[in-house]
Amino acid sequence: MTQMLKPKKEYNLKPNNGFTLINILIASFIFLIVFLGVVETLKAGINLTALNKTKVGALALTNEQMEFIRSLAFDSVGTQGGLPTGNIPQQETITLNGITYLREVIISNIDAPEDGLGVNDENSIPADYKRVKIKTSWTINENTKTVSLISDVAPVGIESNVGGGSIVISVFDKAGGAVPNAEITIKNPSITPPVSITRTLGDDGLFLLSGPAAGNYQVSVTKSGYSTSSTYGTTTEIVTPLPEHFLILENVVKSKSLQIDRVSSKTIKSYSFATPNDWSDSFDNMDKLWTTATTTIENGSLILQDDDNGSYYPSGYAHSIIISPLELYEWQEFYWSHSTSAETDITYQILYNNGSNWTPIPNADLSNNETGFSVSPVDISGLNNNTYNEIRLLASLSTTNASSTPEVYSWGVSFRNSPILPNFNFNMRGNGNNDDTTKIMGQDENGNPVYKYDEDLQTDINGVINLYNLEWDDYLITSSASTTGLAVAISCPPQPLELNPNTHATTSIYMTAYTNEALVVAVRNVSGALLNGAVVRLYKTGYDETKKTYCGQSFFPGLSKTTYSADVSLGGYTPQTVSGIVVNGPLSAATIILN
Repeated sequence: MTQMLKPKKEYNLKPNNGFTLINILIASFIFLIVFLGVVETLKAGINLTALNKTKVGALALTNEQMEFIRSLAFDSVGTQGGLPTGNIPQQETITLNGITYLREVIISNIDAPEDGLGVNDENSIPADYKRVKIKTSWTINENTKTVSLISDVAPVGIESNVGGGSIVISVFDKAGGAVPNAEITIKNPSITPPVSITRTLGDDGLFLLSGPAAGNYQVSVTKSGYSTSSTYGTTTEIVTPLPEHFLILENVVKSKSLQIDRVSSKTIKSYSFATPNDWSDSFDNMDKLWTTATTTIENGSLILQDDDNGSYYPSGYAHSIIISPLELYEWQEFYWSHSTSAETDITYQILYNNGSNWTPIPNADLSNNETGFSVSPVDISGLNNNTYNEIRLLASLSTTNASSTPEVYSWGVSFRNSPILPNFNFNMRGNGNNDDTTKIMGQDENGNPVYKYDEDLQTDINGVINLYNLEWDDYLITSSASTTGLAVAISCPPQPLELNPNTHATTSIYMTAYTNEALVVAVRNVSGALLNGAVVRLYKTGYDETKKTYCGQSFFPGLSKTTYSADVSLGGYTPQTVSGIVVNGPLSAATIILN
């Protein structure tokens, strides 16, 4: 019997439908994004709820105080230590629902235009009504928040100011324009209760100070980036204050002004005055020659070169290296020593760099230079040391006899330069002209001014000092002869040194040995510009000295306490003679105008 075999059952194996690792990671990432979004939304909602809750608390505290103030009689609306005065705290810290709040109350007198403003008020009471501002601030999540309320409070009838008066304070800049948003501080510790307030002015720069009739209202005003202006009281140094602390008179309206403006800066550099110096070459080697052509040095002389056939070249030249004195004050002379014969010749010139090459200084600035000089020395003191602060010398040699050469033994230039004077001690004070009373704090017991700015200073090792936050003023620099033995010979620009608001100025001071009587003569044109290179002759019986101006000035030390005359001349101007120039002290000065 044959057994039948059952066919094998075939299975169709399908892929596993479970999650792979990548599927799990992607799903987790999506879930995390959704979860974080929900958390941030929930967090934002919680923060918003907390913020609203704290804001509601701040508004409640602000409204509470405003309603309380509105319930007071008009004369009682004022702050402790404020103007108008009263029993309301200017600041107080309050904790509500676990939050700490700072509540500030600012109450100001307001002058209404209906009955006239300031000193023109019809009833001499510019404090017509009061403006109340309440500001409540708090910190949440490291952020400071604020809510404010403002309300005006008016008297029931006509305003009154029994026992008090007013001052309208205006704050303006150097040009006379109002200074907006300046900060004014007023204190009076002499009255009961004492006053201490700080306010920010509006765009008009005005503040109405109304308070009890009394003296000693101490006022100061400033602004970020601006100078400070203040009233002053009597001290051991200030016997007569100016301006003195304000006085309020009963039923009187006065006007006062204070002046501020943007601060400035200044750089001061100190030098020794006009030290004699020179540059020379005695032709010991080629070190001080820049270029030569058919010339050479032989036995300490510059001569024409031999052409290798026993004859001298008919012509040749030599240029010096650049002569560029540090801190040049003035050129003086170009000099040389040479020998020539009837068959040989040498001419000399001074070259300058015109920006592209070295070329002779024009005759307009140095007469005959383009043709050349043959007689030593040559006066070069009229050269502008700014235009010609570096030069080269040129010698042109020639011969008509091949067996003969001219010889230059030496050449050079003399000059005066002003080396840096390091670590120099000096004094700088404001209001050098003594004609601006806003720059002093008053007078001492001898009637001398007490200046707002009066500082002892020192330059650094490089002879430089930088000063910042300076008020606009005319500044005067002096040196103590007993300490340094020096005095300011010339200041560039001249003293007093005018410093305008919001500017930077650089001043160079040139110091020399102190003498009891000295004179600085400044020479200007009709437009006021300083004239360099002017010839100034100062003379009297027994004295006659001539100098040229540097930075428009000539300095004459060692004079007598008497009067002098001066002759001043400069090419292109009409010469001037001035008599009766008074010398009386080490800082005597005179200005001469050339037309």
